[in-house]
Amino acid sequence: MSTPLRTFFAFAFLMLSQEVFGIDRYFMWIDPQTKLRARISAENYELYTEQETGPWKNEGKIKLDPRIFNHLPQHFNNDFFSLENGKRLRFTISGTGQVYDYYPFKKELIRIDKTFHSGHNFTSNKFIRNGVLYSIGGEGFWTYNSSITYFDEK
Repeated sequence: MSTPLRTFFAFAFLMLSQEVFGIDRYFMWIDPQTKLRARISAENYELYTEQETGPWKNEGKIKLDPRIFNHLPQHFNNDFFSLENGKRLRFTISGTGQVYDYYPFKKELIRIDKTFHSGHNFTSNKFIRNGVLYSIGGEGFWTYNSSITYFDEK
């Protein structure tokens, strides 16, 4: 096999390897203090922080009830919001309606919603106003919607 052809196959293998071997499932956010990324693995429940000059640093396990991931999709995207000056982070999972709170100082992740229906708010715009999480529009279940919904913590 010629060298250019080998190079092409090696490059193609590297580009496709994440899809072929699976993608790790993470809750990802920007740490408000360091301005670097951080993530929690939904597979091994470990916290990783990005380092300025090197690979991700494993910060150890976090506290959680593994059952909170019972209805987590195989692949997901999350939005995050910093609350209480970074003392609490709120995650939403696109298309699911699931809401999680993470407490960095306690290293604890909890699911705070009771959602059982999903598939309706992909690509919605989410924001927090006066402590209330809102979602506007989105698509899913073969439709587009322009409704405004909010998360009621009670």
